[in-house]
Amino acid sequence: MPSTEAVNQAYLTGDELRLVAIAGAKRVILHADHLDRINVFPVPDGDTGKNLAQTMRAIIHGVNSAHGAVADVSSRLADAALRGARGNSGVIMAQYLRGFSDATKGKLRVSAVNMAAALRHAASEARRALEDPREGTILTVMQDVADAFAAQSARITDMVKLFEEGIATARRSLAATTGRLAVLKRAGVVDAGALGFVHFLEGWLDALRGGSGEVIDLLPEPDAEEIQQQVAANVGRDWRPVWQRYCCEGVVRFRNHAFGGGDDCARIKKALAELGDSVVVATGQDVVHVHTHTNMPAYVFELLTTMGARIVSSKVEDMLLQVGVNVAEEDRVAIGIVTDTVCDLPTRWLVANDVLPVAMKVSLADREMLDGVDTTATSLLDALERDPETPPAATSQPSPGQFLEVYRHLAAGCRSIISVHLSQRVSGTVQNAMWAAAHVERESGVPIHVVDTGTASAGEGLVLLAIRQAAEAGLSAADCARVGRDVARHVRLQVYVPSVLSFVRGGRLSPRAGGLLERLKMTPILTVRKGKMTLGGMIVRRRKRETVVLRNALRWGRNMCRPIFALAHAGAADLARQYGDAIKRQFVGAPVYVSQAAAALSSHSGSGGIVVAAVDGAVIDRAIEAVSQESA
Repeated sequence: MPSTEAVNQAYLTGDELRLVAIAGAKRVILHADHLDRINVFPVPDGDTGKNLAQTMRAIIHGVNSAHGAVADVSSRLADAALRGARGNSGVIMAQYLRGFSDATKGKLRVSAVNMAAALRHAASEARRALEDPREGTILTVMQDVADAFAAQSARITDMVKLFEEGIATARRSLAATTGRLAVLKRAGVVDAGALGFVHFLEGWLDALRGGSGEVIDLLPEPDAEEIQQQVAANVGRDWRPVWQRYCCEGVVRFRNHAFGGGDDCARIKKALAELGDSVVVATGQDVVHVHTHTNMPAYVFELLTTMGARIVSSKVEDMLLQVGVNVAEEDRVAIGIVTDTVCDLPTRWLVANDVLPVAMKVSLADREMLDGVDTTATSLLDALERDPETPPAATSQPSPGQFLEVYRHLAAGCRSIISVHLSQRVSGTVQNAMWAAAHVERESGVPIHVVDTGTASAGEGLVLLAIRQAAEAGLSAADCARVGRDVARHVRLQVYVPSVLSFVRGGRLSPRAGGLLERLKMTPILTVRKGKMTLGGMIVRRRKRETVVLRNALRWGRNMCRPIFALAHAGAADLARQYGDAIKRQFVGAPVYVSQAAAALSSHSGSGGIVVAAVDGAVIDRAIEAVSQESA
């Protein structure tokens, strides 16, 4: 590397790139604790520094022995970052370095103009990695730095001077992040990921100057105690509940070059956005690194597998265990809504409406799993079909401890909580929820209203939908719960199962009775009466069995002013689509929600089962109006 007395460094070689990258990585690691302390966006979970430090350690390990042209070293740099990236900022940084590598392909060394072009492409690629890019974050600082390099590279050929100009811009852009996002402004801190990026560039400049170790215009860092007091006093003011509970990451490799680049990246981001938020997809030459916050991590990995990916590595962290800040009363969310994973509304609806599900438990071959977290309906059905001798899957309600975790988390930032669950005559979920609710109410003073919907699956989902509408109408949590209980009495639901054998396997029907029904080619139709799943009828002719439930649903709709339908299927996507299309043709404009049934439900229905539920939207409107008038 040149000394500080060097007159002009017009180029950066591959060996120099390796040294400056290592210097930048070390500087980020040095400041990791501070980055953790000011981490409030997108989730105040205090791990931005740890995640960036791990990413930087992967970079150091990956390029430590790299030599050759800039193109070779930058490729190693990008690959190392991609494979070792951790957290939102780490994956963004990995895609930034991938963009830098793409822009320096074939180059033995880079000039100031080359560097400016590479940083501009890197900033563009980093932004492309996010499904929902936000200004006032690391992305903004990356772009401002790229623009500064582009503006100055025509007149400044010296790398050291060019980086000095770029970092001056980076500092100004970083300082401005405090005012661009409300959560940063209230906390009085800059964006942690953006500060990590600035530290990375500062390490580059320090190495370019000869590794003097000089601290170049670093933002002042308060000591640990001052930062903790600052965060405790201010961060909580804009804290919001974590609606997507798990930080989910994976490095995947696509088979037979199935991943085609930009279009496929957009397709993955769009699909992941239906399962959660904070979606980042960084791409490499042969692997892809995905990051998202979700309540359904098992479905994230299943989705990637169905798109042709092989999971190389994965990580799932529970953010509820990392975030816990009490919020001033005036800054609290009015109502926090909880449900269970048997509530079969589309995941994208739950994501969009900030509903936090508590996972049911599923046990198969002595392995206990959480519905949606450790297993999916598809994987469970596949396991049962592969080995007919496998004992049936057993399901059980969430434990009181699971509810305590969720209620305590929401009680820190909500004025009240509504918890919506399947019928207590079907499951012990309501009882466990009520026990935990009473406990947390005593602890926190936050009222928690547990709603027994008297139904399950898609029917439970329609009650939840009514409660969300009541909340949007401005009703109190207690009144929303009253609306839900009223609407629940009007929900219609039927369950079609292709074979009674699933009930025999689950112990709900004797082998003798099941065998008789099979020989007679009779298929049961189930419904809910007084909160209990009961026999609603029998279908004798096999060719008619798939149309009876649909005809019933159409009949329900004709007797409603404004029908709303919800369908949930167990490995019967085509059948659910046919039902949905038929309903839409009959009732133009009627909402029709279609989802895959929960693993806990699919284990009982068997592959091919479908649930159809309906409620009159006019009933919801009348219930909201009636409760509003009574409260007034």
